[in-house]
Amino acid sequence: MVSKVYEQAGTRTATAGHERIANNRRGHHTSFPKLKFPKSKTVLWIGAAAIVVVFALTYFFLMPVAEVAIVQRGTAISAVYGTVRIEPAFVVRVRAQNDGFIRLAESFSAGRGAIGKGVQRGELLATIADEETSRQLKQARTDLQAAVDRAALPVPSSELLKAAEDNLQRLEKVVSSGNVPAVEYQKSKSEANRLRGAVETERIERDRNLKSLEETAKKLEAEMKNAEVRSQIDGILTNVQTIDGELVS
Repeated sequence: MVSKVYEQAGTRTATAGHERIANNRRGHHTSFPKLKFPKSKTVLWIGAAAIVVVFALTYFFLMPVAEVAIVQRGTAISAVYGTVRIEPAFVVRVRAQNDGFIRLAESFSAGRGAIGKGVQRGELLATIADEETSRQLKQARTDLQAAVDRAALPVPSSELLKAAEDNLQRLEKVVSSGNVPAVEYQKSKSEANRLRGAVETERIERDRNLKSLEETAKKLEAEMKNAEVRSQIDGILTNVQTIDGELVS
């Protein structure tokens, strides 16, 4: 009996021990403890990030700033040999207005060899040869000068008018005495009036002709001006797409 009691007690004890172990194992599988970083590691991460930001800001504000200096003429201290390509800020293309054979100005007669040369606004670059217009302009200027010279002289009928007026004044002095027939006096008076009209007509015609010659000369001058190729701005010649004597259109 005693041995059985011990056996039973031992059995319960062992069973209880197994149950406790089983319970402990079941509890281990159902709930894992949460992992937490120590507060000291979080502080380290924040500190490292702050240091990176400080270094970035310091580098940004301490970066060298580009300075622009005004170019001044002086003696070169050193030289760098190589090829320099100039990139223009903008390009203005210059074209001929008329058809014909181009004649480059003396300053640019080298053609492409003149590339890089400075030009001034309004400077003559080339002309378009237009022999016909040039001949007409020369003749128009000659005719205009002749008309101006003639305009400085009295009109042809002015001398006849002066003589007729002198004769009329002479007759007026003696007509009242009855020594001069009234018909002769009226005839002289009519002649003077006719000559006055002729002088006025000649003056109008002369002025009209002078104005016409001036307009013709101006028109031909404008056509010749279109034959001139001039620079529109101050700048540098960057390209020449023609040669002296070439036909352009």
